[in-house]
Amino acid sequence: MSTKIGSQVIMKIATKLLDGERSSSISSDANAIDVSSKLSGNVTNVEYGRTNAVFTVSSINDITPGGATKFTMTDALNAQRSKTKVAVLLTSYTDKTGATDVVGDQSLAGTCIITNVSGEFGDDAENTLTLTLQVDGDLTVAVNT
Repeated sequence: MSTKIGSQVIMKIATKLLDGERSSSISSDANAIDVSSKLSGNVTNVEYGRTNAVFTVSSINDITPGGATKFTMTDALNAQRSKTKVAVLLTSYTDKTGATDVVGDQSLAGTCIITNVSGEFGDDAENTLTLTLQVDGDLTVAVNT
């Protein structure tokens, strides 16, 4: 992802920010289909199969409903239980509110299902939330204008 140093790379889920986002990531894998034959000799020939993109995001955990502005563990569990797909947008913003994106920086967007909701409630430690979001269909890669 092409971003400026020091920029606020923030994930929005269902147009909402996570409360206390710490990190976000994207992983995109492609299946390699072996199309080798006797004519290939001792080398392997491959073609692209399906691609699989997954977002992961970690934040400070807030189990109270987030209302119109924050996406919380409660929201994630409700979406997962009701089998609701959520829109995801990962890009850089001019500040931590996520109101204005950085022109010229890359954005990644997709519709996802929440495949994992993981909360940790440590003793004398912050509560954390980690979400895994599987992209359904194409991942959109664009440049902010």
